[in-house]
Amino acid sequence: MRAAGISPAATFDVEWLEDVTDAAEVWARNQRVAAGYADDPDAAAEAPNAAVKHGTVLYALNLYRSRGTYGGAAAFEGFGAVELPAPVFAQVLSNLGVPRMAIG
Repeated sequence: MRAAGISPAATFDVEWLEDVTDAAEVWARNQRVAAGYADDPDAAAEAPNAAVKHGTVLYALNLYRSRGTYGGAAAFEGFGAVELPAPVFAQVLSNLGVPRMAIG
């Protein structure tokens, strides 16, 4: 929750945070394996470096903010959802060390 700058308001917030953190760790590990990295497959293993940890936290934060929406982070603009901005997602991928998105 330090990354979000807020404290969990209820038990279900803590449970949701644990769920999205676990999901982000699996997703990040799978992205790196697909890119050819030989990271420790143990789910309890630490991130191989600070950049990978930061990318995973950014992705988990986006998942946390998406609760109750359909495919995006909750927003006040029109009470809808917003997608993860491409530069932020590119930063997530860059921090994970996986190939950048192709343009064109």
